Amino acid sequence: MPGGKVHVGETPRQACAREVLEETGLRLSFDQSQVAAITEGTGELPHLGLSYVAVAERGWPLVGEPDQPPRWWSLSERWESIYPHDRPRLMAQSARMQREPR
Repeated sequence: MPGGKVHVGETPRQACAREVLEETGLRLSFDQSQVAAITEGTGELPHLGLSYVAVAERGWPLVGEPDQPPRWWSLSERWESIYPHDRPRLMAQSARMQREPR
């Protein structure tokens, strides 16, 4: 999953869109996106992680950073994350979205 930090003057949603563009080449809007996962940590520096949902076509080409090649993941695939609580939260958000009328 793309990730990064909020720059001075950015909203978290703007930072999300910028990070997704930088790491995948996709131009997505998160203006209306609900927060799907919230992760808090108190390691060396306190932080708050926000995960947003966006819908993209799987066939869209991805262009990543040289040391981080992007790829599409199915929600049924196991994937590693530095935030282990993201997976169940994202799965729950996906289930809610599938129940909602389009």
